[in-house]
Amino acid sequence: MPPSKRPKRPDKPDEPDLPGGPTLDRLPVQLIDADLDSLVLEGTDLQSKDASGMQLSESRLSNVDLTGSVLTRATLRDVIWSEGSVANARADRATLRRVRFERVRATGMILADCTLESVSFIECRLDLANFRSADLRRVRFEECRLSEAEFYGTKFDSAVFESCDLTGATWSGAVFIRSEMRRCDLTGGRDLERLRGVRMPLEDVIRSAPQIAQAAGIEILED
Repeated sequence: MPPSKRPKRPDKPDEPDLPGGPTLDRLPVQLIDADLDSLVLEGTDLQSKDASGMQLSESRLSNVDLTGSVLTRATLRDVIWSEGSVANARADRATLRRVRFERVRATGMILADCTLESVSFIECRLDLANFRSADLRRVRFEECRLSEAEFYGTKFDSAVFESCDLTGATWSGAVFIRSEMRRCDLTGGRDLERLRGVRMPLEDVIRSAPQIAQAAGIEILED
């Protein structure tokens, strides 16, 4: 019999493309449906702003505070965002392509019905974040806090979770293609049977065996 083919590894996210050139360091007064290109912002307070429909491309943000803001239908393309906050922001139906978040606080952020393609979250707080019915392609979560995150109906294609806190996360209706989890805590997760198709190191499977067994309806006998 011919040897079985090894499962294809997840595709890596494409890095943001930030060409050199003139940059903007100020925002217009009106952010709704604004078209912003080559923006450089640092230490800016934009809490509770309405930026619905905003298009932001080829930009760098550092320590920008968008806590509680509205980013519904926004488009971010080729953006690097370090530190700052989008906690409790609404970004439903947004589109993110080639975006990298580093050490950004996004507790309670709503990303429902979003499209995320080639997006990286590095050392971010995404606890209580809502990814309901989102489409995630080539997305990487590294050393992120995702406790009690909502992944109801989320589609993952080439997603990687590495060293993440996923305690209490909800996976109802989630679908995984070419995706991996490594060194993640799944304690208290709901509907873990939806992780079908995820690749995990054996030691991770053993560590999470009680949660996986419970999700599969297996009763563990105590000697």
